[in-house]
Amino acid sequence: MNQSPSDKDIRLPDKSLNPSPCPSSLHHRTSGGNTKDIVKQIQYSDGHIEYWYPNGNVKKVFPDREVTKMIYYNGDVRETDKDGKVKYFYATTRTWHTTTTDGLEILEFPDGQVEKRASDGTVEVSFPDGAIRVAQADGTEKWSLPDGTVAQTFINGDKILTLSNGQREIHTKEHKRREYPDGTVKIVYADGTQETRYSSGRKRLKDKDGNLLMDSYDN
Repeated sequence: MNQSPSDKDIRLPDKSLNPSPCPSSLHHRTSGGNTKDIVKQIQYSDGHIEYWYPNGNVKKVFPDREVTKMIYYNGDVRETDKDGKVKYFYATTRTWHTTTTDGLEILEFPDGQVEKRASDGTVEVSFPDGAIRVAQADGTEKWSLPDGTVAQTFINGDKILTLSNGQREIHTKEHKRREYPDGTVKIVYADGTQETRYSSGRKRLKDKDGNLLMDSYDN
């Protein structure tokens, strides 16, 4: 007689589902001082100009690239290009924060983690180990792991875990279901009842204590 597939549960990825915290402040500095406060101005042969301020800030203007870079006395850096994209480097956390005119925000952390935040509320986090988490504003979420595992969570609370070996585990309010590549399906209902459906058409049913209630093979 054929045996039922393993009852061992497969857990969802054990990572924090919260994005990493933002740098301590996302309010960028916008100026380095008035023109009259400039200590010195240096123009280089390649065309770029430096403005040195009394407080230690240095402003660099690159006319050929239409890029302006402000280097602050505390080590922070702010770059602005002709398209309105702003890149800000926080020296204390060694984090880059980029904003674009379409509302996209990108946070690049020193450990290699990258977070992208779109204007529609979508957040995509790329982890150093290769895992990727995408969370939508409506609450849906998708994890993609380096080994090929994909975990999805839907608005209604349903979860689908797809493994690289072809197995799928589906969690709903009514039941938990495991699907195997050979067509076998094992279902555990909310009351603990277990049902196994084989690709051959055979069905087995057990109560919550594991007692066999029905086996179509014996019919």
